[in-house]
Amino acid sequence: MHIIKGENGYEVKSFDLVGDGSDYEPSAKKIFKEYYNDLIKAQADEEKKQKDRAQIIANYAAANSLDIRQYRDYGWDPVLLPEENIDSFYSVLD
Repeated sequence: MHIIKGENGYEVKSFDLVGDGSDYEPSAKKIFKEYYNDLIKAQADEEKKQKDRAQIIANYAAANSLDIRQYRDYGWDPVLLPEENIDSFYSVLD
């Protein structure tokens, strides 16, 4: 995402998407550059990916005072959200 700080906070100005099929690898390498291997590693661990997704949703809900306790993908059972942990979850970004 390409983000700028606007009058009302941050705004997404554009979003780079990876290609489909045979375009996936070259476009992902162009977007992620030296972090491409980290992307592949993260995508390979489905359990961790889903756990992180639930944590990000829980943290977003807490940060925005939303009364959300679960999420559900179309055709799947609801998933309970964990407790928020904004301080420790995002500490590696500091």
